[in-house]
Amino acid sequence: MTASPDESQVPPSPPTRRVTLKDVAVIAAVDTAIVSRVVNNDPTLKITVPTRTRVEAALKQTGYVPNAAARGLRTSRTRTVGVVLPDLTNPVYAQIVAGVQRQAEKAGYAIVLGGSFGNASGEEQFARLLAEGRVDGLLIATGKIPDLTLRALREIKAPLVLVNRAAEGLDSVTIDDTAAIRLATEHLLELGHRRIALINGAFGVDTSVRREEGFQRAIRNAGLTSIPVVNMRGWDAAAGCDAVDKLIAAHGDTTAIVVATVAATPGVLHGLQMRGLHVPSDVSVVALHDMPSARFESPPITIVQTPLATMGSSAFDLLLGRINGSQGPQSRMIDDPLTLVVRESSGAVRA
Repeated sequence: MTASPDESQVPPSPPTRRVTLKDVAVIAAVDTAIVSRVVNNDPTLKITVPTRTRVEAALKQTGYVPNAAARGLRTSRTRTVGVVLPDLTNPVYAQIVAGVQRQAEKAGYAIVLGGSFGNASGEEQFARLLAEGRVDGLLIATGKIPDLTLRALREIKAPLVLVNRAAEGLDSVTIDDTAAIRLATEHLLELGHRRIALINGAFGVDTSVRREEGFQRAIRNAGLTSIPVVNMRGWDAAAGCDAVDKLIAAHGDTTAIVVATVAATPGVLHGLQMRGLHVPSDVSVVALHDMPSARFESPPITIVQTPLATMGSSAFDLLLGRINGSQGPQSRMIDDPLTLVVRESSGAVRA
């Protein structure tokens, strides 16, 4: 039996050499400068389709990875953007991040996530990173931003975009929350409900204001005047459970509820169950947005599907334009069609 050699005596494997632009250029039979401009998505580069195809094939064949540190030295950029969310565990925000990530990858950018968790420290920390040049731009997807923080963000004068929040003097990308809540409310009205309530986000927040406007508009158009609204302290199931408990305590005759976010709906269903109310036979429930688990709840939740991923993609595109020098404040509203997905949590009012 041959003894195994002592591991300490086995010579180390030579380090794998990093693939260079020159290696790619040799395979593609082009100049190194052309490969560099293809890698950096240079908009001024004019080459034939066959040449670009050869370069891209060579990049794929060699597994070439751009040296981010060297690129940063050349461009004074980090090729990184920060994304601030109110809650990193909320599945609704994951859809926004997916849209951001999709566009960031296309542009050769990385993203860094941070959570504010209901206070201004998250925004302020990332604002410092932006001011110090440690990220190239910032996306803020938190609904509630204190006035002092907004003022500080305006003073940075660096690439920054608010996501589903509008504020004077700052770039923003939003969805039509007003129309989405109106669609949810009209669905319940068509089912014969007249005692409808709204469980909304935090009082005074931009998104909450827009959603309540849509709710009130649908109610007024139906000739109704009683509009119970309960504002949640957060966006999760616990906040939904607490809000529905307060709602039923004050308005026990409610037959239908519109919930401002599907993430809070499991708590709403639980709160109704704890009060002995069944969905939808006693109370119908419709929520804004969708999440994978919504169709597996008991009962599956009727929702209004909104273009969250598209909003994230558009926000990154706007931010990238700012990073590249575009001027003038911009506000965009995503006007993609809203879709009512009827499941089992909404039904006709009981006679």
